[in-house]
Amino acid sequence: MQSINKVLQGDRLDLLKKLPNHSVDACVTDPPYGLSKEPNFREVFSKWMAGEDYIHRNKGFMGKSWDSFVPGPAIWREVYRVLKPGGHILCFSGTRT
Repeated sequence: MQSINKVLQGDRLDLLKKLPNHSVDACVTDPPYGLSKEPNFREVFSKWMAGEDYIHRNKGFMGKSWDSFVPGPAIWREVYRVLKPGGHILCFSGTRT
């Protein structure tokens, strides 16, 4: 009997890139809310529009650097790529972000 459910552990972008196109039925995620010092939004959008990652250099909620800013477009492009047509994403967020 083949298992159909998997739990993958590792860096989110690295793991997503290893998944085949249209291979995921649904994505349920509670990404970082970016509850830290606000960045220069012009810099953020300039980077994102150029296809680059924005690296936020502040600490996030409870001093954790991984929670300092919201995930950029690269993550969401990969999530969209791996979702099957008609797939769903349930993404939690905060009212401040």
